[in-house]
Order: sequence, then structure tokens, then C-alpha cells
Amino acid sequence: MTMTMPIADARTICVAALYHFAPLTQCEQLSKPLKQLCDAQGIKGTLLLAGEGINGTIAGSSTGIDRVLDHIRSWPGCADLEVKFSSAGAMPFHRMKVRIKQEGQRELERFDQFDQFDQFDQFLRQQ
Repeated sequence: MTMTMPIADARTICVAALYHFAPLTQCEQLSKPLKQLCDAQGIKGTLLLAGEGINGTIAGSSTGIDRVLDHIRSWPGCADLEVKFSSAGAMPFHRMKVRIKQEGQRELERFDQFDQFDQFDQFLRQQ
């Protein structure tokens, strides 16, 4: 079971920035159940799937985030998924998107999640 950061207030939104390099050979088949799970859990944000791995930032309840992370970690090669957690007082995203990138390596390198997460975390702390 995944353990997210402790939440001091039930109204606080858990934010998870994640990435993992792993061969995802069936992105099309992985994307639909992932999107359905995110929607069922009230999770919003963006997840990018590519042949080289997964990358994204999602937000929602800590329970919902745990369920989505457990689902991703159940994929072959994704047990060591990297995640950084933060929190927000309000939902930072408007919708949930699961995108498939054909040129994943360039996208995953360009979308340096942890640098962007630090900037996003600073933005949230200013709110």
C-alpha cells in the first residue's frame, strides 16, 4: 500500500509529482483504465505515458492518490515509481488528462518533473 504525506486538514489536497522510466509497450491499453480510476477517485492533473515511461502531476484526496499510485506500481517495471508529495488548499487542476506521447523520451526529458514540481510547490505555498 502506498503511503502519502500526512494531511493536517481534511480539506487539504494531496499533490503528487511522479515519473518513472520503464518500457511501457502497451500505452493504449494502460491509459483507459488509468483514466477511469483517476476519474472514479476524483483525481485531476496530467499523466503522460510513453514507451519510455510515465510522467505527470496529479492531485486529489490522499486515499485517491494512493489508489492511483498503487495501480501504476502494479504495472511491469513500475514498482519503483518516483513520487514527490506536496499539498494545496484547493484543487490546482481543472480536469484529468492521460496522454500518450509517441516521442516519449524527448517529452520526458523536456518535462523535468522534479524541477517543475519544485516550482509548482513554491507557487502553491504562495497561495
